[in-house]
Amino acid sequence: MHTAYATIDYVVGITGRGAARGSRHVDTKRKRGQVQFVRPCARIMTEPTNWTSPLFPMHVFTYGSLMFAEVWRSVVGKEFATVAGTAAGYSIFRVGDAAFPGITPANGGSVAGLVYLDVDDESAARLDRFEDTFYDRLSIEVDCGDGELRQADAYVVSEKNRHVLTAEPWTAEWFESSGGLADFIARFQGFSRLGGAD
Repeated sequence: MHTAYATIDYVVGITGRGAARGSRHVDTKRKRGQVQFVRPCARIMTEPTNWTSPLFPMHVFTYGSLMFAEVWRSVVGKEFATVAGTAAGYSIFRVGDAAFPGITPANGGSVAGLVYLDVDDESAARLDRFEDTFYDRLSIEVDCGDGELRQADAYVVSEKNRHVLTAEPWTAEWFESSGGLADFIARFQGFSRLGGAD
């Protein structure tokens, strides 16, 4: 786990010409060019980390097995509101001989996924254990299907592990139709295992 430093980002007021902002770094939730009033949001300002704010829930951008409700429930044990989203600047590929994917930075790329909204700390800890150290949890910008741009945490394949990615693009349709989803669920020990981890 890396040491993390965070700033509390906030926006005050609504205006089509720009919002009055606090003196700290600002992380906005925007609706097609208009800055909206949003709740404070903790944003990691340094290297990748498994840190999350104890005060404010976060959004989580998922793009692989966690997009499927049965996998999410098995890992997290609870449900959250969701919205479709797209992360620009990334591409998605299958991992080695596995059925699951990873994303990596890519100029001109984009990855479609699902954003879970206002995820609490306990759930974030379970997700960290599920994803393990193969990924870094990073804060990225996601263009959501409801017209809003949100900062969301995403599990991005760490630089040291990117050699494991194949050149084969991954899709949710392939994952389901190929039997990858059914096999994944059958093999995954799930909620009880993660619930007992430190």
